[in-house]
Amino acid sequence: MECRAFPGRTLAPAHWLIGLAALLLTGWAGAADEIYRTVDADGAVVYSDHPLSASSERISAHASEPSKDEAARLAKEQELQKTEVANQAKQVQQAAAQQQKQADKEWADQQLCAEARNRYATFSVGGRIYHLDAQGERVYYSDEELAQELTAAKAAMDSVCSR
Repeated sequence: MECRAFPGRTLAPAHWLIGLAALLLTGWAGAADEIYRTVDADGAVVYSDHPLSASSERISAHASEPSKDEAARLAKEQELQKTEVANQAKQVQQAAAQQQKQADKEWADQQLCAEARNRYATFSVGGRIYHLDAQGERVYYSDEELAQELTAAKAAMDSVCSR
């Protein structure tokens, strides 16, 4: 629907309805009680305070003072909506925090699994493998210790990586 006030612009039905409601509620043009509705050749509906053509239809509008009870009800309703929106936002934040916590736990588990697999791979290759003692000296594993460490690494890998 093309807007007469702004040529080249179109108005959605909701826009002209809002405009009409504003006209009715504010008593536009010096508290005018009459509004004219005109449908042009293109089917666009135009509202004004004077007839635009012979086909303009006169509409009577009666604006009344707003009810204090209705205003209080609307204010309470808006407050409830604000509270609901705030609660929903809080729930979204809590869900996001929970998802982040879960993602961090999964990442930590993946790191533990990778470390366990690396340790198992190290002992499964065999050869001369050592660890450092309390003085920082290299102490090489015996064949029996390598077998024990390989078994322990396999158990740790199976335990950590199967989660």
